[in-house]
Amino acid sequence: MDKNKNTPPQNSPNSQKAKSEAKSSSSTEANKSKAIAKNAATSGSRKSSSKSSAQNLKAEKESSQTLKRELVPYGKGERESRGKARMLRTSPQKLNDVARTIRQKPVETAIQELRFSKRRIATAVLKLLRSVVANAENNKQLDVDRLVVKQAWVGKSARLRRFAPRAKGRSSMIIKEFSAITIIVEEVDEKA
Repeated sequence: MDKNKNTPPQNSPNSQKAKSEAKSSSSTEANKSKAIAKNAATSGSRKSSSKSSAQNLKAEKESSQTLKRELVPYGKGERESRGKARMLRTSPQKLNDVARTIRQKPVETAIQELRFSKRRIATAVLKLLRSVVANAENNKQLDVDRLVVKQAWVGKSARLRRFAPRAKGRSSMIIKEFSAITIIVEEVDEKA
């Protein structure tokens, strides 16, 4: 009798959910068994080759390790230098307008663009660009005359929330945004 009290009636929503979950789990199990059979079939064709499966696994590991060694993060190449400025007191939208003016340009042109820009934040970007160029020259011995701004991207940073008093005792939020910029310069071959 206790069992009957604890079990829900057959037409309740809970029992219908349980039935649908059981159906979905049985269909996923069927899909899994099909995938296992398919993998077994493909592995059987691999075994028929001259190499054993253990040798195949070893070869796959070695090839994946060589691929990992070849991958180089942005700005970490031999002919690249990168720099990042964080917590710049401007919105990412305004900073991106300045970054757009220097992308894919030679460093000398980019410096001139920033020097004569009317944007306030251009001075901070100019300082960062000069730092990146100095690092490229001193740390990586790159030729300054052949440097080009390869990439310049902008990201969000902290946001300060302040409140301004409004009518009828209310207040509205003032968001003071900060942003970050990353610049990568690359040494290119001289144009023919």
